[in-house]
Amino acid sequence: MSKFVKEKELQWKKVELDEIDHMNMDLDGFYMLEEIDGVDVVKLDQAGGLKTIGFEMKNIKAKKKKSKSAWSVTDTTEIEAPLHVESEDQEENEINKEKDAEELEENKIIESNDEIDITNSSWQGYDLNEKLTKQLIKGGYIEPTMIQQTVLSYLSNNPYANILVGSETGSGKTLAFVLPLINLLSTNQTGLIIAPTRELATQISQVVSIFTKATLLIGGISLEKQRRLLSHLDETKVVIATPGRFWDLLCESEELKEFLIKVQILVVDEADRLFYKTKKINEEFEKILKYLLEVVLNKNKKLRFWLFSATIQLADFDSDSCFGKFVQDGKLKFKQIGSKAATIKDRLSVFKVECLEERKGCFLYKYLHEKTGRIIVFFNSIKLIEKYILVLKKLFKSRKIYSLHAKQKQKDRLSALEKNRFEKNEDAILICSDVAARGLDIANVDVVVHFHVPRNIDVYLHRTGRTARLDKVGESIVFVSPKEHSAFDKLAKMFEIQVGLKVQKHSIEMNNIKKFQKEFNLAFDSVKETESKKYSKSSISEMELE
Repeated sequence: MSKFVKEKELQWKKVELDEIDHMNMDLDGFYMLEEIDGVDVVKLDQAGGLKTIGFEMKNIKAKKKKSKSAWSVTDTTEIEAPLHVESEDQEENEINKEKDAEELEENKIIESNDEIDITNSSWQGYDLNEKLTKQLIKGGYIEPTMIQQTVLSYLSNNPYANILVGSETGSGKTLAFVLPLINLLSTNQTGLIIAPTRELATQISQVVSIFTKATLLIGGISLEKQRRLLSHLDETKVVIATPGRFWDLLCESEELKEFLIKVQILVVDEADRLFYKTKKINEEFEKILKYLLEVVLNKNKKLRFWLFSATIQLADFDSDSCFGKFVQDGKLKFKQIGSKAATIKDRLSVFKVECLEERKGCFLYKYLHEKTGRIIVFFNSIKLIEKYILVLKKLFKSRKIYSLHAKQKQKDRLSALEKNRFEKNEDAILICSDVAARGLDIANVDVVVHFHVPRNIDVYLHRTGRTARLDKVGESIVFVSPKEHSAFDKLAKMFEIQVGLKVQKHSIEMNNIKKFQKEFNLAFDSVKETESKKYSKSSISEMELE
């Protein structure tokens, strides 16, 4: 006998794709494959002659597999129940298999970690548990950075404190909150990390996953897939999310609300981006904070807040916001630790190039032609990024050119930063918008180029902070047109006050400039002509359809 069911009632089975490098294949947003048996898709008649899609579930005949010998690890005899109701035995077998797999994996980690000697480790003295310390050393984290030492030392003595951590970009602040977060959470406790961008949330998730189970909730990925992830939240210690997607799921998910009640620590990375120094708070983030303060905090008095940023101070909180009122009224008391702003002046050189707006393209081409290494070029316009990626690929045929901006598909955005691509290529160029300026840990960037003057000092600081990270040296250069002079002079003065570095004037050598201008113009015109032909073809196709 068949039965009609809703889409949400279908029992999907995940198909493992471990051997497929799906991030580097042209799968057009394909992230996961799931399958289902015993279901027919049928058209159902509705009022008014409309037809809708329905799912007809059929009983599956019982199958009996031959049992293996007494030496088998598990008994494989099972009866398959109808798809919409799993038999208790089958469900228990699946749970046992998962537990066995987890125990095997955990045993592998323990066995390999047993060989690691932590007696004289630089991580000793911060009250980190032994397993965490061994995983750090195994992962290549030999000693803590300055900001990691500061945060770990403070929290080891003040585990229930609310903290606002100011740290220079590239200082290792991700590990500075991941380590104490995992270390302080007990068996039934959970943590939540909020980040302003998908890319930053993804990178944080990769770090957290080294040490414990994590769930990533971000936009650009199927909402239905992430709804299914919520059914496994009881297995997750830490959720990493962007505000928009987290709020959408929180509004409809009882599982997520139950998870939040157990949250002991909320970490906000790049807090200045979410609180906004202009006194405007991110809308979804404000709703999440309000829910935490008015609902969760009443049930969980131990909830604390860790805010990390390179620029934000306690004075920047908007007193009219829900969070600001709690701070102003003394209901939430914060300890400010770490540095106020960047302290990278010994490793960073900052320059400006004065040129006409129409000469910027040619000057960029010549500058990149003379510079080797890993270079990021920031634009204020996504349309120009889309154009320049094509132009530079024509001009640098033997050099890898990547792009990253907010209008790309999530797969393409992550792909540009995937291992063995930009980060692993010693002589590559990444053209991007400010989506890459916030917190992304891209290793060994030699130069940051600002094709346009940054919109404000925070953007200038965060863009520039992609280079000269940790102990590496780096260079930042801004192309300034006559109409941008006034705005950049103000930025340069604020940068000098906050960072302690004066912007130096850099001159582009004018020898062979005509040659570079000609080559750039040919490439630019070629791209423009190709785009024009594509537009004409699409227009003709539309006319034919009409």
